[in-house]
Amino acid sequence: MNFAEVLVAALLLAGASSGSLQIWAAAVAASRGAELGLEQLVEVDGALLAAEQRLQQALAAPLAGDCSLAVAAMAAELAKAPLAVGLERQLEPQVGGLWLRLQAPGLPQRQRWLDAAAMGFCSSSPTPEAGGDGTPG
Repeated sequence: MNFAEVLVAALLLAGASSGSLQIWAAAVAASRGAELGLEQLVEVDGALLAAEQRLQQALAAPLAGDCSLAVAAMAAELAKAPLAVGLERQLEPQVGGLWLRLQAPGLPQRQRWLDAAAMGFCSSSPTPEAGGDGTPG
C-alpha cells in the first residue's frame, strides 16, 4: 500500500468517526431533553397533588352552606401557596369550584377542577359549564 492509499484510508476513517460521534451526541442530547421534560411533568403533577393536599389541610371544616365563600377561600389559599421555579399557575374561580391550571415552559398545560362541595367545604355545588370533555366551555 502506498502513501496516498494510507492517507485516503485515514481521512475516511476520521470522517466516519466524526460523523458517528455527532450522531451519538445528538442522540444523547435528545435523550436528556426527554428526561428533563419527564421530570417537569412529574413536578407539575406533584404540584397539583400538593395543592389539593394544602386545601384539605387548610380548610378542614365546611366554611358555609354557600359555596361562593368556599371558592373564594380556596382561591386565596392556593394563591399564597409556594410554587416551584419555572411553573406558572392560573386560578379560575367559577360557581361551585375553581380550575387550577399549571404549566411548565414547553409542556402542555395541566388542569384540575377543584369542586368545593366534593372537597367538603360547602353543602352543594352545581356542575361547571363544560364542553363534553370536562374542560371549561
